Amino acid sequence: MELVAICLFTTLVLPLVLLTTGIPRIALGLIFLLFAPGYTFVAGAFPRKTSLGPIQRLALSLGLSVAIVAQIGFVLNYTPWGINLSPLAISIALFIVISSAFALYRRRQVPEHDRFEIRLHIGLPLWKEGGRLDRVLSIVLVLTALAAAGLFVYSLTVPSEGEKYTEFSVLGGQGVAGDYDLRAAEGEEVRVTLGIVNHEHQDTFYRMEVRLDGERVQEVGPINLAHTGRWEANVTFVAANAGEDQKVEFQLYRNDGSEPYRDLHLWLDVEEAK
Repeated sequence: MELVAICLFTTLVLPLVLLTTGIPRIALGLIFLLFAPGYTFVAGAFPRKTSLGPIQRLALSLGLSVAIVAQIGFVLNYTPWGINLSPLAISIALFIVISSAFALYRRRQVPEHDRFEIRLHIGLPLWKEGGRLDRVLSIVLVLTALAAAGLFVYSLTVPSEGEKYTEFSVLGGQGVAGDYDLRAAEGEEVRVTLGIVNHEHQDTFYRMEVRLDGERVQEVGPINLAHTGRWEANVTFVAANAGEDQKVEFQLYRNDGSEPYRDLHLWLDVEEAK
């Protein structure tokens, strides 16, 4: 029975989709996403062979596969796992198995002579029985579903690079970007915690300058981070002169740039030494 074969195929293909890359993943993904979810759903919704013709059943299976995968992705977007390959592939596999089981149950409720079943000669005779308009509409629907599913699978398996940026932050007393209270005595060492996260999609070199009222008082780097790499450390400098609301600037430079790539600042109150 084809539903059992689809479940077995899904079980075999799932690890291959998760472990392969490039063209093999796209090819397996097309087979995995393009037909099986919609076909098993249609099999459960229309268990009688008289409910739909084979061309209509095929076209509906392709179109519904795209819609079902999109809905699963929409639901996953609101979960901790997000729309990533592993949770999406596992969710689709579970849907295929569950909908196949439901379709088998529904078929058993239908008399055997009226159950839909796959036959090798379904194509040409029934294709000739349909009118010209039905054949044209079926071809258009199949081609549209194929194009939409192909674009969806390609966008899933070959994701775009996305926005390039760098996170640069000054962390307060609780280890978050806030709760700042910079106070020091004249000549005292001031310590701040700085953080960098690389989202540039390539290895990136950073260096940092700390300026107090426009004068450079500390330099950190170079810091080499791979994509998604994170750096966090304490940076110290000396508050040499007393005064309120002294501007402390943290200027981040990327690679060989001569202009600051990111710029943060805080205000420092320095009391006179006693």
